[in-house]
Amino acid sequence: MGSVRVHPQRGTLFLDFRYQGKRCREYTALANNATNTTRLQRLLTKLEKRIADGTFDYEATFKSMSGNIIREDSRAPVVPDVAVVRSEPSLPCFREFVQQWTDEHAIEWRRSHLRTLRSTVNGHLIPSFGDQPIDRSTREGVLAFRN
Repeated sequence: MGSVRVHPQRGTLFLDFRYQGKRCREYTALANNATNTTRLQRLLTKLEKRIADGTFDYEATFKSMSGNIIREDSRAPVVPDVAVVRSEPSLPCFREFVQQWTDEHAIEWRRSHLRTLRSTVNGHLIPSFGDQPIDRSTREGVLAFRN
């Protein structure tokens, strides 16, 4: 069972949990207060549920903030397999990308900022760009939208 702890020197919060038999600590810049502790505790509960379900992806969850990415076999050299034909992964549409992006960064933002951001995204951006694939977004399209 993981815990939300306070860094002794910095006074900031961090997550302390176990994954694949290893102790993992993910540090944040969040100050030690009741609101932030509650937010991190909720996140930890979700992480532990995903770990138990087998759906937890460490790299996707902590890619923007961690140097502790756990891979199946970190000692194995990365050599492309020429015998396997790899298809290019499909890129998400704008709606999916924004949802994933906000979910990943929500812990870093205040609730009021998150509400404002979601209001803008859902009220203006999703209606215009929602089903458009990310790789089709252009500077010209964004400038046309702004005008």
